[in-house]
Amino acid sequence: MRQAIVTKYHGPTNTKGSRVSAKAFAGKCFVSYDDDALEPFRSGIESAHARAALALIIKKEWYGIWVGGGSPDETSFCFVMVPFKNITQQRYCRNNKIVQFLEE
Repeated sequence: MRQAIVTKYHGPTNTKGSRVSAKAFAGKCFVSYDDDALEPFRSGIESAHARAALALIIKKEWYGIWVGGGSPDETSFCFVMVPFKNITQQRYCRNNKIVQFLEE
């Protein structure tokens, strides 16, 4: 069964720093919102959401081509795996790393 991953930002509390959660029907995980850890990605909140989604993808071993975007209410992001033949340019996960793919 294909599943979407929804990510959401959680601000700091008295005991925990800022985090981003990635949640799907099969499970969830949290990653810290740490600007230093976002080096492989663009800086900013979008990168933190991509990193959280990648953490869940790796945890569940859902390797393939993923696309994502913001929600209409701007409170979360959603990532879905799509068939390879429908992608012209996208990032995908290979060997636990995000890789840029360009179809010729």
